[in-house]
Parts: sequence; C-alpha cells; structure tokens
Amino acid sequence: MTAAMRLGAWYRGLLRQKGALAEALLSRCLIVVSTVCGDAYKTNRHKDGSTWVSAAQAGDILGIRSERVVEAVRDGAMIGAQGRSGTGHLHTIVRMQDIEEVHELRARSGTKEKVRSILGVSRKQFQLMEEARFFGAGCRMSAHPCVDGDYDLENICAAVDEIRQVAHGESAGADGLVAFRKVNLRRTTDRTGILKIYRLIADQKLRAVTFPEGDGLGDALFDAAEIDRVLQDHGGARLWTAGDVAEFSGWKPECVTGWCEKGLLQATRGKRGSFNVWQITQEGLSRFRREFQVVSDLAKEGKTTSRKLLASLADRGISSVGSQPVGTSSRGHLIRTGDITRMIAFPTT
Repeated sequence: MTAAMRLGAWYRGLLRQKGALAEALLSRCLIVVSTVCGDAYKTNRHKDGSTWVSAAQAGDILGIRSERVVEAVRDGAMIGAQGRSGTGHLHTIVRMQDIEEVHELRARSGTKEKVRSILGVSRKQFQLMEEARFFGAGCRMSAHPCVDGDYDLENICAAVDEIRQVAHGESAGADGLVAFRKVNLRRTTDRTGILKIYRLIADQKLRAVTFPEGDGLGDALFDAAEIDRVLQDHGGARLWTAGDVAEFSGWKPECVTGWCEKGLLQATRGKRGSFNVWQITQEGLSRFRREFQVVSDLAKEGKTTSRKLLASLADRGISSVGSQPVGTSSRGHLIRTGDITRMIAFPTT
C-alpha cells in the first residue's frame, strides 16, 4: 500500500496543491512518509553530507526537462539514486554539486548552429572548417545528456581572439580585401586549397589584415591577392569554364556566359572535349569581382529582392550593366563597384 493510499484523500489533495504553504506542509509530511512508508527522498541530506535534490528540482535549476536528468542518472553520466517512494512513484535524486557542475557546462557549451552564429559563417563553410580541423580538440567537450551541444564556446572564442590579435593591420594589395566568409568554394573549385587556407589561418600563419574587436570571424578581412597566391601554390584551379564559375559562385550559367560575351568578364574561347567553351582565368575572375558587384548577391546580403534593389539604385542615378532578357524580365544585372563607392562617399540627401 502506498503512502497516498495509507494517508487518505487529504494527502492526495495536498500533492496537487501549489504555493509556499502547501510546499512547507508537504515537506513536513514527507518526513513522516520517509519514516513510516520508506520514502526514497527521506531528507535532502545524504550520509556523506551532500545536498540532494529531486530530478524535477534539478530540471528547474538547469532549465531542462526532468526526464533528461533521469536519463543522465540511468546512463551513469550523473551520480544519483532511484527508488520507489511511499507515494508509489519512481523518484530520482541527484547531488546538488553535480547539478552546479552541469550548469557551468551548459553555460560554456553550444550546438553547431550556435557556433556558426557566433562565427558568422555558413553551414557549408563550417563543414569545411571542421574538415580542416580549424579548431583543436580542446574546443570540443564530451557529450552529456543534460548539455546541449558539445562545442566549448569559451575555447572557440579564445582561438578566434588569437587570430584577431595577430591581424597585422597593413594595407592590402591591388586586389583589395576579402572577408573570411567569402573564402569558400564559391571562390575556387579546389577543395584542398581552401582547406589549406583554413589551416594556415588557424595556425596564425596566414594573418588577417583587419579583424576589429566585436566582429565575428566571418567578418575578418584578408588580403585577396595573398589568398589567391596560396590557392595557386597549392593546386588551386587556374582555368575555368563558364559552367565551372557558375557552379562554385552560385550564378546562373547563362549569366556568366552573357558577361563573357559582352567582355565584362575577361575570357577566351577554347574547347573542352568536343565542346566550345569560354575559358576564364583566376586573374580574370578576380578582376571581374573587383570591378563589378552582382545584384542578386547584393540583394541576398541586404535581405531584399533584385527588383527592389535595382529600383533603389535607379533612384540614385545608378544603372546596371550586363543583364540578359528572360521572357518579360531580365537577370544577370551588374553594378560597377566604383558607382557603389561613389554612392557611399557622396550619399544623396
């Protein structure tokens, strides 16, 4: 017979009550229950002097479901005890000191999505960073049932700060600067080259030009020419077709072809197998990226549409080039970088 059955309806009613008075009365009742009925809680003091709390209390402290605490005890990830109480329920109790340790772990741990948000990089780029072992073993922690994620945010932020501290602050070359978030497979098709760059940055052998305090790693700026030299030295692709450029840049193949035909993207005619193709050098693509901004890319970064952006630029007297008609619409619009620079330097009132 359970305690609830033995003590009667008034006790069962007390178990349903909330508030300080009900909790105080229940606490006194549980002492009686532990003595008379063999309650698993007994008191919140263990024979070793440790303070013990219920799984429900532990869940409230950690901000998680109590079932996760029960799972941790069952799996041996957390010291605890389980038993049937006089009320007929299976109760789990855990040491308060272990809950405090888990609370600290939760404060410094993060999921993959949390880390990406802090760094300011895309999902695909983060996958490449992991492949390159950008962060050392100390940036991962053992999985725990009560902890969300196994990335050590404290050590990851410390590693990023080390990269920030060695930024040399010198002026960039003629090719300008490129943000870390754009050093990806849209810049080159050579995966090995990208992984090499990431390792050099992680080892602080390839330093940022500027990396201000408060910016995420994705905003760190590197010398574009230095990045391209590393790609070339480590087997980076030096000659692409319009289809290759479209694949790693995300641009439409017909747009890339149109830019080549108009002479906006420097390219030469050649053959790949039996097919006539446009051949684009890395230097030609770098020049194109310096001279033009693709409207669809700008719209995506500004979280707007190409149509709205074009209308806004037209109001400022800036027109696009390089577009091709598609039915009743058009695509492949480019804006000269110099026009954007002048717009920023001399904004209209």
